[in-house]
Amino acid sequence: MKFNPGNIAFRIFYYPRLRYISKLRDFYRSGCYSRIISRSRFTNYYRLFIGRMERIGGKKGPQEMSGKIEKPMELAKHFIRTNIESEWMVFCLLPVLPLELRPIIQIDGGKLMSSDINELYRRVIYRNNTLTDLLTTSKSTPGELVMCQEKLVQEVVDTLLDNGIRGQSMRDGHNKVYKSFSD
Repeated sequence: MKFNPGNIAFRIFYYPRLRYISKLRDFYRSGCYSRIISRSRFTNYYRLFIGRMERIGGKKGPQEMSGKIEKPMELAKHFIRTNIESEWMVFCLLPVLPLELRPIIQIDGGKLMSSDINELYRRVIYRNNTLTDLLTTSKSTPGELVMCQEKLVQEVVDTLLDNGIRGQSMRDGHNKVYKSFSD
């Protein structure tokens, strides 16, 4: 039988794989590694990802490859070697600390003081609501806009879990570094 991309027998196997590779490329470019990890349920997709990244790395110089491509490739290779269920590593639900651990105190003059964790939670809620509104209100939202908003949500969640993990620590209006879960 001759291979034809429009043939119904091959459509199931041919198109999803190409679509998946292009999505991996888009997620890689935008820095949304959690989407790659959570959707990569089979080691074949890791192998496709490694092959694609090696081809991209071969076209670029060794200096560019060492920083940008090496980390995700090593992670994918580690998942293949150890048979780790990678989708378990991605948070779908964020833990919320009880109010006793993140108090809100009223001081003189009616002003409220809250802990740094409350401010970071507020930012997570705001960014997540913005992403939810973007996905639910419009059916024709550009993919780049959605990926950008997902990246913003990821950045603020990373800050909540470990401030400074992305290099520069997030600071408040008084130039004081926010405390995070890891502190």
